[in-house]
Amino acid sequence: MTTRRSAMVTAWLAAALAVASLSTGADTYVPPFDLPMLGGGTASEQDLTGDVVLVFLVPDCSACETVIDRVVGVRAQYPGIRFLVVTAAPSDALEQELATKELSVPVIVDSYGLLASLCLVRTVPAVCAFSSTRLVNRLDWVFSDEDLRKCLDALVAGVAVAWPWGADLLRGQAAPAFPLRDKAGETAISQDSLAPSLIAFVMEDCPYCQSMLPALLRCCESLAVRLVVVGTEDAGAFSALASERLEVLPDPEREIADLYHVSSVPTFFLIDSHGKVEWLHEGVMEGLWSICEAALRRNQ
Repeated sequence: MTTRRSAMVTAWLAAALAVASLSTGADTYVPPFDLPMLGGGTASEQDLTGDVVLVFLVPDCSACETVIDRVVGVRAQYPGIRFLVVTAAPSDALEQELATKELSVPVIVDSYGLLASLCLVRTVPAVCAFSSTRLVNRLDWVFSDEDLRKCLDALVAGVAVAWPWGADLLRGQAAPAFPLRDKAGETAISQDSLAPSLIAFVMEDCPYCQSMLPALLRCCESLAVRLVVVGTEDAGAFSALASERLEVLPDPEREIADLYHVSSVPTFFLIDSHGKVEWLHEGVMEGLWSICEAALRRNQ
C-alpha cells in the first residue's frame, strides 16, 4: 500500500510539473503512470507512444455520445493513430454505449484525474492528441467534425498546435450567459444583461479576494459588477455588499466557474458593450479600475 501511494504521489508531482510547463511554452510529456483498464489489465505511459488520441468521456452524456459517433466516423481514415477512451466513472452504460456504436478501443479508468489533470481537462467530452507521449493538441467541447479532422491531420503530420488554456479560451469571445436564476428565480441571466460588466470570481475565505474588494467597489461607479462566489450556498459575508450596481451570486456547484474555465481565484472578466470578453486576469492585480475605465472608453 505504501509503495502504491508513493507511486501515486510521484505521478501527481510529475503531472503538476508538466501542467506548469504548459504556461511556459515548454514541451509537455506524460509522466510515468499505472492506471487500471476497463475489463482488466493496466495502462501506462508506454501506451501513449506513437500517435495516440485520448477521448475523455463519462456515462449518460449526450455530448459524449456525439463525440463517440464522430470518432467512429473518422477512425478508419487514420489507421496509424491509436485511440483510447479515458473515463473517471466506469460503468456498464458507457461500456454498452461503446459496444453499440462499435468503438472497440481500450478504456483507461482515471478515477483520480491524473491524465485529466495533465491535459487540463475540466469538462467532458474532450480529445487530447499525443505524439510519442508528448501532448500536442487538445479539443474542448464544443468542437465540430472538421475540428476533429484537423486535429488528427496535424497529429499525422507531426505538427504541434499552440492553443489557449483555461480562462484564456474566452478572450475576445462572447461571454457565456449564466445558467443560474435571478433573485426572483424566474429568468436566467442573459447575455444582453452582461454588457458591459465586470465579473469577479472569488471565494469567501480567500484573503486575496478580500484585498480586491475596494477596487471592485470603485468599479461599481463605472459599470455593473458581478461577484460570483465559488463553492458556497449563500455567498457569506459578500452578501452584505450587494447593491443596485453590485450583484452577488453564489455558485456552489461551480456552474458559472466551469462555464468561464476558472481554475483559481480571484479571476476577473471584463465584458464589453457587445457582450464579448474584452479583458481577463487571474490573480491579484493593481489598477483594476483604470483598466476597466480605459476598456470602456475604447468600446464607446
